Amino acid sequence: MGVVMFIMMSGKPPFGGRTNKEIIENVLKGSYSFNTPVWAEISAEAKDLISQLLERQADMRITAEEAYNHPWVNLQKNKEFKNVTVGKEVFSNMENYIASVQLKRTTLALIASRIPEDQIQPLRNAYTMIDTNGDG
Repeated sequence: MGVVMFIMMSGKPPFGGRTNKEIIENVLKGSYSFNTPVWAEISAEAKDLISQLLERQADMRITAEEAYNHPWVNLQKNKEFKNVTVGKEVFSNMENYIASVQLKRTTLALIASRIPEDQIQPLRNAYTMIDTNGDG
C-alpha cells in the first residue's frame, strides 16, 4: 500500500535506480526519499503515513487498521475535494513510469519468446522447486 500511495502522490515509484540490480538493492535496503520538488507540496502527515507503510521490517510496519486510523486519513475523510490541484510533474512522472513498465514488460515477453523450448523446461523445473508453496 505504501508503494501505491507513494506513486499516487509523486508519480514515481519509491525505490528507484538506474538498473534492475540497483532497484532491487534499494528495495532490500528500504531506501527511498522525499527530496524531490513534488514532495514539498505534500503534508508531513501524508509523508509520515507513507513512511510507516514502507517500513522494511514487517513486524514494525503499520497495520491496515492503524493506517485507516492514521491522522492523515482522518483529515481526508472530512474534506470535500472540489478544487484539488495536482502538479503537472505528477502526471508526467506517472506517464513516464507507465511507459517504462510497459517497455520492460514488452522486452521480457520478447526475450521469453526467443528462448528455445528445450531450455524452458529446466527453468520451469527450477522455478517449481523454488516456489514450494505454489503461490507464484
